[in-house]
Amino acid sequence: MKFDQFVGTSDILRSVVGGVARTVNLYLEPGSSKSPLGFYLCPGLSLFTTLGDSPVRVLHEVNGRVFAIAGSNLYEIASNGTVTDRGDVLGTGNASMAPSHTQLIIAAGNNLYCYTLGTNTLTPVETPTAAWVTFCDGYFVACEPDTQKVWISASYDGATCDPLDFASSEGDPDYLV
Repeated sequence: MKFDQFVGTSDILRSVVGGVARTVNLYLEPGSSKSPLGFYLCPGLSLFTTLGDSPVRVLHEVNGRVFAIAGSNLYEIASNGTVTDRGDVLGTGNASMAPSHTQLIIAAGNNLYCYTLGTNTLTPVETPTAAWVTFCDGYFVACEPDTQKVWISASYDGATCDPLDFASSEGDPDYLV
């Protein structure tokens, strides 16, 4: 029996022996009368840009701009691959970023930083220390490491945080993760 639209399989099974037919870096193209469809090789990934020798700790897009932390530097990556160093951030390991329309708040090495998108300035946020940060309903929310505290910023201003604007886990008092 002939299957005109049948080209081949692309299955990924738990067993390498059973699932050897993967279509990676191939594209489907109409063929000739003998073979109406076929898979053809396409180029693999190519290097877009480099950010030094350190691993990338976090990558985030804000209003069409791409920011990354690699090592202890905040970089902006342009669409053509050009990299601009936007400043130093402390620490190693995981980091997080949270944007509003005007600011990018960064939690890195248990420190908070405010990057102002309009002026391209990076400044440390004095309080609090933070393991991660997110943006919710006009407020930046940060989790203080090894505590039960969750902090919020001033409305739409991640650089300002009142020392009394925090809450802690009372019902189940474990450290926040």
